[in-house]
Amino acid sequence: MASSYDRIVKDKENNREKTYTASTTELLLEQICESFGTELLQAEINDINGTKLVRESRPAIVRHPEGKKRILQVQYTRFSPLMENPNKIAEVYNKNRARQKGKRKISNESALREIWEQHEEWDAFEIVTNQEYINDFNLHRWRKSLYFAVYDVENKEKAAEKLKPFSVHEPIEFGKRLPQIHITLDIEPFFVIGLVQENTKEIYDNLRIDFPQEEAEHRMRIGSALSLHPLTNLKHPENAFKENYEIFRKNYKIHSSVPRELTMGLITAYLRRLCLGKKFY
Repeated sequence: MASSYDRIVKDKENNREKTYTASTTELLLEQICESFGTELLQAEINDINGTKLVRESRPAIVRHPEGKKRILQVQYTRFSPLMENPNKIAEVYNKNRARQKGKRKISNESALREIWEQHEEWDAFEIVTNQEYINDFNLHRWRKSLYFAVYDVENKEKAAEKLKPFSVHEPIEFGKRLPQIHITLDIEPFFVIGLVQENTKEIYDNLRIDFPQEEAEHRMRIGSALSLHPLTNLKHPENAFKENYEIFRKNYKIHSSVPRELTMGLITAYLRRLCLGKKFY
């Protein structure tokens, strides 16, 4: 019987589809997209620089009451557990392996080799949909990242239905402009030790907000100013011009036990204030 959590992932290369179980985060992201008049599209397998399950939204055109026109693009990515730090992989594997009678802890190199030898051919579907695909390295929660990019655009830009979805795991240009705001939510994975979830007391997710267009404009202005007044070339006194550079970024740590609804609500409220000028829903 189909579940409300069931979604379809497509492997374009091998022309096949498979049902997988979406996370609560993924379902909440679908709702965020709907609230901005767009949708999160069907998942696809992406094996560039590691296997991932990726969903992109249709670009949404939103209008601020002051007349500003912006485009919102959203992306969801679930990562293969094999993309974790090798030391973490070996640590979890060793803890589970040592629970078996007659087995002891082995070197990280040996642990990684044993994992790799579990499958002659690694199934791209299974590695991002089956939490028990790797023996002694089972997941309780996937590593996931959510990306939101908001661009200022001219009124002459194409209508939303003519815009094609695009990846925003990095702040790329759209219409010769970088995102006004680029938000990344990195969600840490939980692993299974024995039959229970590992201790998550010290695990925090990370919310990062970048201002790429503002930073690019600042670099252009300061570069132009220094070309006219080259303070960086002064020999005396020593360190006559020092850059105390403040990155155009804000980071927030969110404990892994915080309900996902609260974090997603925070992001939604931020986007609605930015894109629609709304303080409240």
